[in-house]
Amino acid sequence: MKVKLLLISLSLLLGGCASVGLRPIRIEEISRIELKDFCKRNNLEYTYQPFYENIILYDDSFKIELKPGLSYVSINGFVENLHQEVSYEKGKVFIPGSLEGILVRFRRRRIKDLSSFIPQEIKRIVIDPGHGGRDPGAISPWGLKEKDVNLKIAKYLYSLLRKEGFQVYLTRNGDYFVSLKGRVNFAKKRKADLFISVHTNANPYSSRLRGFEVYYGSLKFLDTQSKILATAEELYKNNNTLPVSRKNILGKMVYQENRRRTRYLASAILDSAEKLGLFTNKILGAPFYVLKYNICPAVLVEVGYLTNRYEERLLRTSLYQKQLALAIFGGILRLKNYTQKTIAER
Repeated sequence: MKVKLLLISLSLLLGGCASVGLRPIRIEEISRIELKDFCKRNNLEYTYQPFYENIILYDDSFKIELKPGLSYVSINGFVENLHQEVSYEKGKVFIPGSLEGILVRFRRRRIKDLSSFIPQEIKRIVIDPGHGGRDPGAISPWGLKEKDVNLKIAKYLYSLLRKEGFQVYLTRNGDYFVSLKGRVNFAKKRKADLFISVHTNANPYSSRLRGFEVYYGSLKFLDTQSKILATAEELYKNNNTLPVSRKNILGKMVYQENRRRTRYLASAILDSAEKLGLFTNKILGAPFYVLKYNICPAVLVEVGYLTNRYEERLLRTSLYQKQLALAIFGGILRLKNYTQKTIAER
């Protein structure tokens, strides 16, 4: 038996999943498939655990456990009957063809589960006017307070989005303090599809700096695994019927979709600002709290510099404040249209 296990281990390690020239074969035509061919056909990797006599097939979403001599398989903790044993012959492992059908079913179920948790459309938007109350934010050399500018722009944006039919919420609608954690929790409680934080920039070392900037939560500053787990926990807060492994898979899928939407939104807002004639810089990754701990797509917009005299004068005017709100609004509409298009293509 030990010799047999050693031969299995060596053949698996040396064989790999690289197989070329495979002709398409229908499941009904065969009763079993060689392991490396099965991996190639189904875009899987594999490894072998000699101590447990287990063969592990895997990708980003699945962990499939098999054992030579047994007809049962474990897929992400779910046990399925293959109705035929996994076999080992002449240095090769053979997989029952029935596993392909089971894998197809699991993949379809995964897509169905994903579509029920990723927002089908963007409906609920939280606007977060930065600072407030005892926290004035940046103050220009001429006395203009960031918290006041942020709130005015946020309210203009609120009106634009409401007229478009969105459900819109402000983390604060007056001059009072809200903690960073409170802002994130506010968005979670309202099951926000988007989170837009509005800020005004400043640089005490250079009065020349100016321009519109958009920030997103860069991977450089994120604990990706913690964010995936937090996403899964939020999705299944009151649901204990699914195993942890399945929750984490769906959490990862939603997290990846949210990252795509976040990057798209950041670019769309900056493009919208440029088309309106605003002076822009670029999109940047940042470790801001509201970006790190929100589980929905979230961006932070720095609308301009209070330390730049020209821009500070503009920021005092309602006309310019409305223009800034319109730039953010334009980016959100682009994301909405993009999302609707991708949903239609599914």
